[in-house]
Amino acid sequence: MSKTKWLWLTFDDHKVKPHALPASLYRPLLADIRGRNHDVAHKIKPVGPEGMSMDEPGMMAIDRPYEHFEIAGLSLQLPSEDCAAFLSRLRRMEPRHFAPAPIPYYKLHDWRCCLVLRPPHYTRLVIDLGTRLPLAEANALAFYAKRQPISEILREANARTAGVPLEQIPDCGEHRTDRFHPKDRGQA
Repeated sequence: MSKTKWLWLTFDDHKVKPHALPASLYRPLLADIRGRNHDVAHKIKPVGPEGMSMDEPGMMAIDRPYEHFEIAGLSLQLPSEDCAAFLSRLRRMEPRHFAPAPIPYYKLHDWRCCLVLRPPHYTRLVIDLGTRLPLAEANALAFYAKRQPISEILREANARTAGVPLEQIPDCGEHRTDRFHPKDRGQA
């Protein structure tokens, strides 16, 4: 796959997330956003060699492992623990189309930005992510096996804040990273 010029757009309208996209989709994206009655005033810059990262919302460990992907010149980093969630979402996607010309694209959202992909970029990411998933899960497992589950950390913090014994704080369920902890530690 040949290299693509990637752009990073940040919009003045706080209701529109920043977007990373191929330069060839710049004008159709602006027309689409304008058609949704949003202000298209924005800042634009090329995506640099550092690329971009995407993340699922919620608590995170700053030193957690990341998986690195190359999509036609775009360097994309995803937390190892989130690769399964992103792949699941990608596999369920149907192509969208910019109007008026039927230009197909896919849009992957995280909690703070969007990645707009042409069909070949989408296919490459799905293939690469699917291939890398076993390693990503193993990397996350190794990372979280040495740490206290986040759900336990949050429960302990709530008890300290409330000034009550831990037993008085209900166990409100799992955090998305709890799946990486051994079941003998009480994690479902």
